[in-house]
Amino acid sequence: GGGEASEMTEDGVPYTVFGLMAGGERRPTLRYVLGLVVRSRGFERFLLLAICLSTALLCYDTYPPATGATATALAQLNSLCSYIFIAELVVKVLWSGPALYLADHWNRLDAVVVVSSVVELVLAAYGSQTDAGIVKVLRVLRVLRALRALRFIARIQSLRIVAAAVLASRRPVLVTGSLLVAFFLVAGLLGMQLFAGSLWRCSDLARTSPDQCVGTTPDGVQRIWYNRQMHFDWVGAALLSVFALATPDGWSEQLVDGMDAGPRDTGPQRYQNPGAAAYFTMVVFAGHVLMVNMFKAVFVEQFQTHSAAVEAADAAAVEPTKPTRAQLPDVWQEPGVQTTVVHWVA
Repeated sequence: GGGEASEMTEDGVPYTVFGLMAGGERRPTLRYVLGLVVRSRGFERFLLLAICLSTALLCYDTYPPATGATATALAQLNSLCSYIFIAELVVKVLWSGPALYLADHWNRLDAVVVVSSVVELVLAAYGSQTDAGIVKVLRVLRVLRALRALRFIARIQSLRIVAAAVLASRRPVLVTGSLLVAFFLVAGLLGMQLFAGSLWRCSDLARTSPDQCVGTTPDGVQRIWYNRQMHFDWVGAALLSVFALATPDGWSEQLVDGMDAGPRDTGPQRYQNPGAAAYFTMVVFAGHVLMVNMFKAVFVEQFQTHSAAVEAADAAAVEPTKPTRAQLPDVWQEPGVQTTVVHWVA
């Protein structure tokens, strides 16, 4: 529609939704007042508190579900959180307009959460038993509420540094990860050549071959010929074994198994293969001490770089001063003054 061109605020948001003018003089409007509310720290802290409450309610979900007064209180608190998020969406849409609101990725996530909450409230209040399955599916979307707290990263310097360091580390981590995968593959193939079929054993350690591992023990326990959990019989298991060595979690147990391993289809004998220690020591040293620590070095370097950059930017930033209530003109029209409505500008 036609109308007077809308002035823009410093944030690029149109100044007017319901432009209240008297005698050609522009006054602060509903959009301007909503902008002051949305950009205030109190509004952000209130929303963060609501997000924390919503997340706590998710953590309180149990099976079987709560009953009685507890269930009623949980349902009322969940409805309260939903109403708060609905009110937030309405306020922000009135302030910035639908197009500008949906241009932000975080706002799109908020919109999905709010729409699912509205549908859930309606079905829970007026739906039939056949809608119970739909309500359960919509409740899954409540988990997205916890992700909304991530939008407040920009307000906390330490979290901004960590987020910037993680994003900046994508390419170095990709290069380092490719090198690490190549090392795992080579070490796994080498392990297959050395230990494939050599880590099998009988549950009765006195029996050293599959032919002997039959029947039951004197205690009546069935003998079983089985493989160790970490082995090198095929490439997938070999890669998993090398990864476990590089963590290094339980590497000493794998070391002992390798040193006890003998020819294929024979049971283990104590330290009959001491040369296997060289392989496991090499994988632990190269995989953990060198390769894994390279990842840490990448993140530490990026963290230090972005820490200095963010601190310098914060030091150079000037905290804007907010006008006092006395400095703001009246928002609403004075009695008897003719007003006009300016078209919606989004």
